[in-house]
Amino acid sequence: IIPPHDGSGSMHIGLAIDSDQFDAWHERLSTASVEVESIVAWPRGGRSIYFRDPDGNLVELLTPGVWTVY
Repeated sequence: IIPPHDGSGSMHIGLAIDSDQFDAWHERLSTASVEVESIVAWPRGGRSIYFRDPDGNLVELLTPGVWTVY
């Protein structure tokens, strides 16, 4: 059974990555000609990198230190 998961318009998804993988992901996106919209250094030490999937949804890769719970 697939749980309900509807929405409309552009959506956002955040995916956790290890801190030591951030630069490798940034390079991988660049090599694949994926436009990075923003990179954020958060006050708790985490970093996020934002880009769009082919449907225009915002994808965020985030490291520990972004939120108090991660």
